[in-house]
Amino acid sequence: KVTAFSTAMTEKGLRLKVPHMGWNTVAVTRPHPVLSGIRDDLKFYFVHSFHPAPADPAHVLAQTSYGVPFASVIGHANLVATQFHPEKSGEPGLALLKNFISW
Repeated sequence: KVTAFSTAMTEKGLRLKVPHMGWNTVAVTRPHPVLSGIRDDLKFYFVHSFHPAPADPAHVLAQTSYGVPFASVIGHANLVATQFHPEKSGEPGLALLKNFISW
């Protein structure tokens, strides 16, 4: 399932913009080789108005908060998908892509 961000979202009393554009952290919720060495303080680049809402919470590998917590990395069997752009995320993105190639 895919869900749109509400255009009425707020955080700390301020209205959040949709689409979500910019840098945000990714908190690993389940260990996976693709996320090896990815710390919770690293920031990745997002540009999106929708987010995944997996039917099975076990498929969520990492979460991000933008008004609401949402799955920012999902995985199942031999599939891993990110909601952010690793190729535009500098060193953290390159680390994730290197992990993917090694996996």
